[in-house]
Amino acid sequence: MESRLCWLVALAASTLHTLQTAYYQMTPTVLMPSILEDFGASVVSASAVVAVSRLAYIMALPLGGWLVDRWGPQRCILAAVSVLGTSAVLFSLMKSMEQFATLQAVNALAMVFAGIPVYSVLLCQFFDEHLGTALGMVLSGFSLAGALSSLILGAVASHASWRVAARLVAGAIVLAAIPISFWLQRVRPPGALIPQSMHGELTEEGPAFDDGVEAQVLRKEISSNFVHEFQRNDPVATQATESNDVKELNHVNQDRAKRDGQRSTLVVWKNPALLYLALSYFLLQYSYGSYNEHFLIYMTMDEHENLHFATVYLAVLYFSTFAAKIAGGYIGDRWSRMATTIGAAVISVIGAGSLLGFVLRASASRSIAERPVTGALSIACLVSFSICFGAGYGAMFNANYTLVPQIIGTARLGLVQSILFAIGLCGNGAGALFTGYLRSWTRHYMKPFLVAFSAVFLNALSMFALMRHCKRYHATDMRH
Repeated sequence: MESRLCWLVALAASTLHTLQTAYYQMTPTVLMPSILEDFGASVVSASAVVAVSRLAYIMALPLGGWLVDRWGPQRCILAAVSVLGTSAVLFSLMKSMEQFATLQAVNALAMVFAGIPVYSVLLCQFFDEHLGTALGMVLSGFSLAGALSSLILGAVASHASWRVAARLVAGAIVLAAIPISFWLQRVRPPGALIPQSMHGELTEEGPAFDDGVEAQVLRKEISSNFVHEFQRNDPVATQATESNDVKELNHVNQDRAKRDGQRSTLVVWKNPALLYLALSYFLLQYSYGSYNEHFLIYMTMDEHENLHFATVYLAVLYFSTFAAKIAGGYIGDRWSRMATTIGAAVISVIGAGSLLGFVLRASASRSIAERPVTGALSIACLVSFSICFGAGYGAMFNANYTLVPQIIGTARLGLVQSILFAIGLCGNGAGALFTGYLRSWTRHYMKPFLVAFSAVFLNALSMFALMRHCKRYHATDMRH
């Protein structure tokens, strides 16, 4: 059972992630129309700003993960939040789209050191039994930031100006996020919370040397055992000790540590489970990018529905995702994380299939000049899509991050999580772009949504394959 300090760390991480997301992702989205009007810029320039930010973020993720493993998540979070605070102040003072693009690129680089992969590494140091619940608190900050930012910043920008709204966000970062990150940097895990099962027990070559955790207690224990083991078993080390040659002994230890670290990295990347996880990250985010970016366009352009009517279903999807990120983490902690993942994958298939059924029914209704959304079955399909896909996506998003340290191990955890997150971002962008391309080519969303459904179905198959792989290596219990 984790202590009160651990839950305070989870609450602090959740608060930081909410504030960071509100600034980096939600503030430009909500204030973009006002900014374009103020600067006299075009929509194309806004798309360029988003593209520069996304590209900088994806390209820097692997390097950021490596540095997190080297410096530790707490130092990286403090540095990143400090940069975001400075950037937020400058954001309210910017005077051109070029400055806007520069700030967004800087923000993207900062978020590499304080994004979801970094917080997952941090929570692995403080949580074992309730890791899923703690991570769910952090992940739900994205949905919370989206809801609050739309309401608060939109109202402030409408009644005052976008600069006043930007100053409000800057004040929240400087007055709340930076002090919290300073406190977080000083906190240390209360004990060796990470069990042996999380150190690569499912790899083919056994446990790996853990150089991805910055907890001082663990480092001291590993270092002490490391030296004693060398003095007993290594002839060169024994000779160096007997001759009191401290420099030579240190050199031997450093060489062996370097070899062990390289070996652990090879074990991680040779693990077949990583392929299944990477495939799941890409396919899950592909489907979400397709539905999230194009559902409203489909409902308003193809089905000629009212925007307010269509937004209700999207809001239900967001709320379902928000609730599932927390509930899925708790259920996984309480029973089985692998079983929760499989269940979430099946539920997401049901949701995606419901939307596909609605699209097919709507196409048939148009052929007989019938309004597509009037029937009870059509309404049920939309409700099922919003609830089931949102819940399945949210629970799987949580499960993917909690399964990684158990299946892959904690060696190079920051690098592995960052690369998987980058793969997910590529999938999200591919889903949005390819769906739009197919829509322009086929002039309807039936085939694009059929591809998205196929991605959801293949994601479920990849999770079943992952479960079979784990059972093959005697890993049926994925709870802890």
